[in-house]
Formats: sequence, C-alpha cells, structure tokens
Amino acid sequence: MKKFRTASLVAAGVLAITASGGSAVAAGVAAQASPGPATFSAQAYSPLRTTAAHRVTADDPVPSRAFTDPYLLIDPANPKVMVASTVEARTRVCYLLRSTDGGTTWATLANTPALASYPFCFNVSGGVTQSPMAWGRNHTLYYGLVGYSNQDGGATSKADLSALLARSTDLGNTWTTALVENARGKTGTATEANYPVVSVAADTSGSQDHVYVAFRQSLPQQPTA
Repeated sequence: MKKFRTASLVAAGVLAITASGGSAVAAGVAAQASPGPATFSAQAYSPLRTTAAHRVTADDPVPSRAFTDPYLLIDPANPKVMVASTVEARTRVCYLLRSTDGGTTWATLANTPALASYPFCFNVSGGVTQSPMAWGRNHTLYYGLVGYSNQDGGATSKADLSALLARSTDLGNTWTTALVENARGKTGTATEANYPVVSVAADTSGSQDHVYVAFRQSLPQQPTA
C-alpha cells in the first residue's frame, strides 16, 4: 500500500441521518426485497429514521447495467446533498450519482472522473469498495479510482493498472483528474497492478488540501519462490 500525496443501484434505508456540530453521519442498513423494519448493530449514533428504498439509477436508459455497491457521502454543510460513487461492471466505467433532496431522487452525472486515456476503472476484487471518496474544503470532492485501457492489458490482475485521483469543485459536474501511480508501459517483471484503490482521505487543516490515496500494489510478473 502506498500513501500519496449488480443490477440497478438501490439506496435501501440509507437516509438514517444524525447531525451534530455541522457534520452528518449516515447509518447503513442491509437492503431488503421489500422495505420494512431494519435492525441496526451497535454504533456511535442512533439513527433518527429509515426511509423507503429508492431506485437510484431510475434515469439510466440501459436496463442491463450491473452496478457495484456505492460509496456514499453527505455534504457536511447541507445534509440534503448526497453523492454516491459506483462502478458499472459491464462497461467498466466509474460514475457519480447525486441527490439534492435528501435521497428522494437521484441523477447519474454525465461526466465521469476517469481520464480519457485511462477510461476503465473496474477490476474484479470481491467485496472491496472500488470508488472511495472524501470531502475537501469548500465542497471539493475527491474520488479515487483505478485507471487503464485495453492497451494496458485489460481487466486482469497481470495488466498495468494505474491509480488515479479525481477532483471536482462543482459536485461532480466536471472533474480534474491526475495520475497518482502510473503503471502504463511497464513490462515484464516491472508490470504493476495498482488495485484496488481502497481509501481516500483529505487533510484540510493547512492552507490547502492534502489528499492521501491508499491502494494495493502488486508486481504480478515477478517470479515466485
């Protein structure tokens, strides 16, 4: 780990919000086939309420999508603004979804956080979040993701997979994306598979944001003992 610098997506009872000192905390609930009573494990905050499930991807015209589990953030200054990052497994593209009414309705944003030359972000890594996010100052949103194209070897564990960080100052309408660890062009025993990108954290205590990206790096072509 380096430190630097299926089906339709449904939000099932995720709007259990406790606000304290200007911050909002969402308490997750297991998805159910039919909305009903939910059981919460021990946690720091008691949920105020749970809401009925909403189909987050209702505006998606393609019914055969296969979305991964979302990573959810709530705007610390406005709990009605929520963003969810997810990967569409069939197209291997990372998306951002946004709600401005507390999760009642959602929109899938047209611009994606990937670089045009590294368009794909999905790689099979069971049970691991692949689209972590963090808030910076002034509503700045940071989004960590894997990046690669077919020229890098595709979605395999032995391909060159790079780590990226995307930044948005308008809640996902537009993105500025940088390479955190560039694996492109590395061959033989130097091949790098930098996946999954598992965590993003932003330190806002100084004069500018300092962002940390955590990911696993493997060298899949190295000989084994």
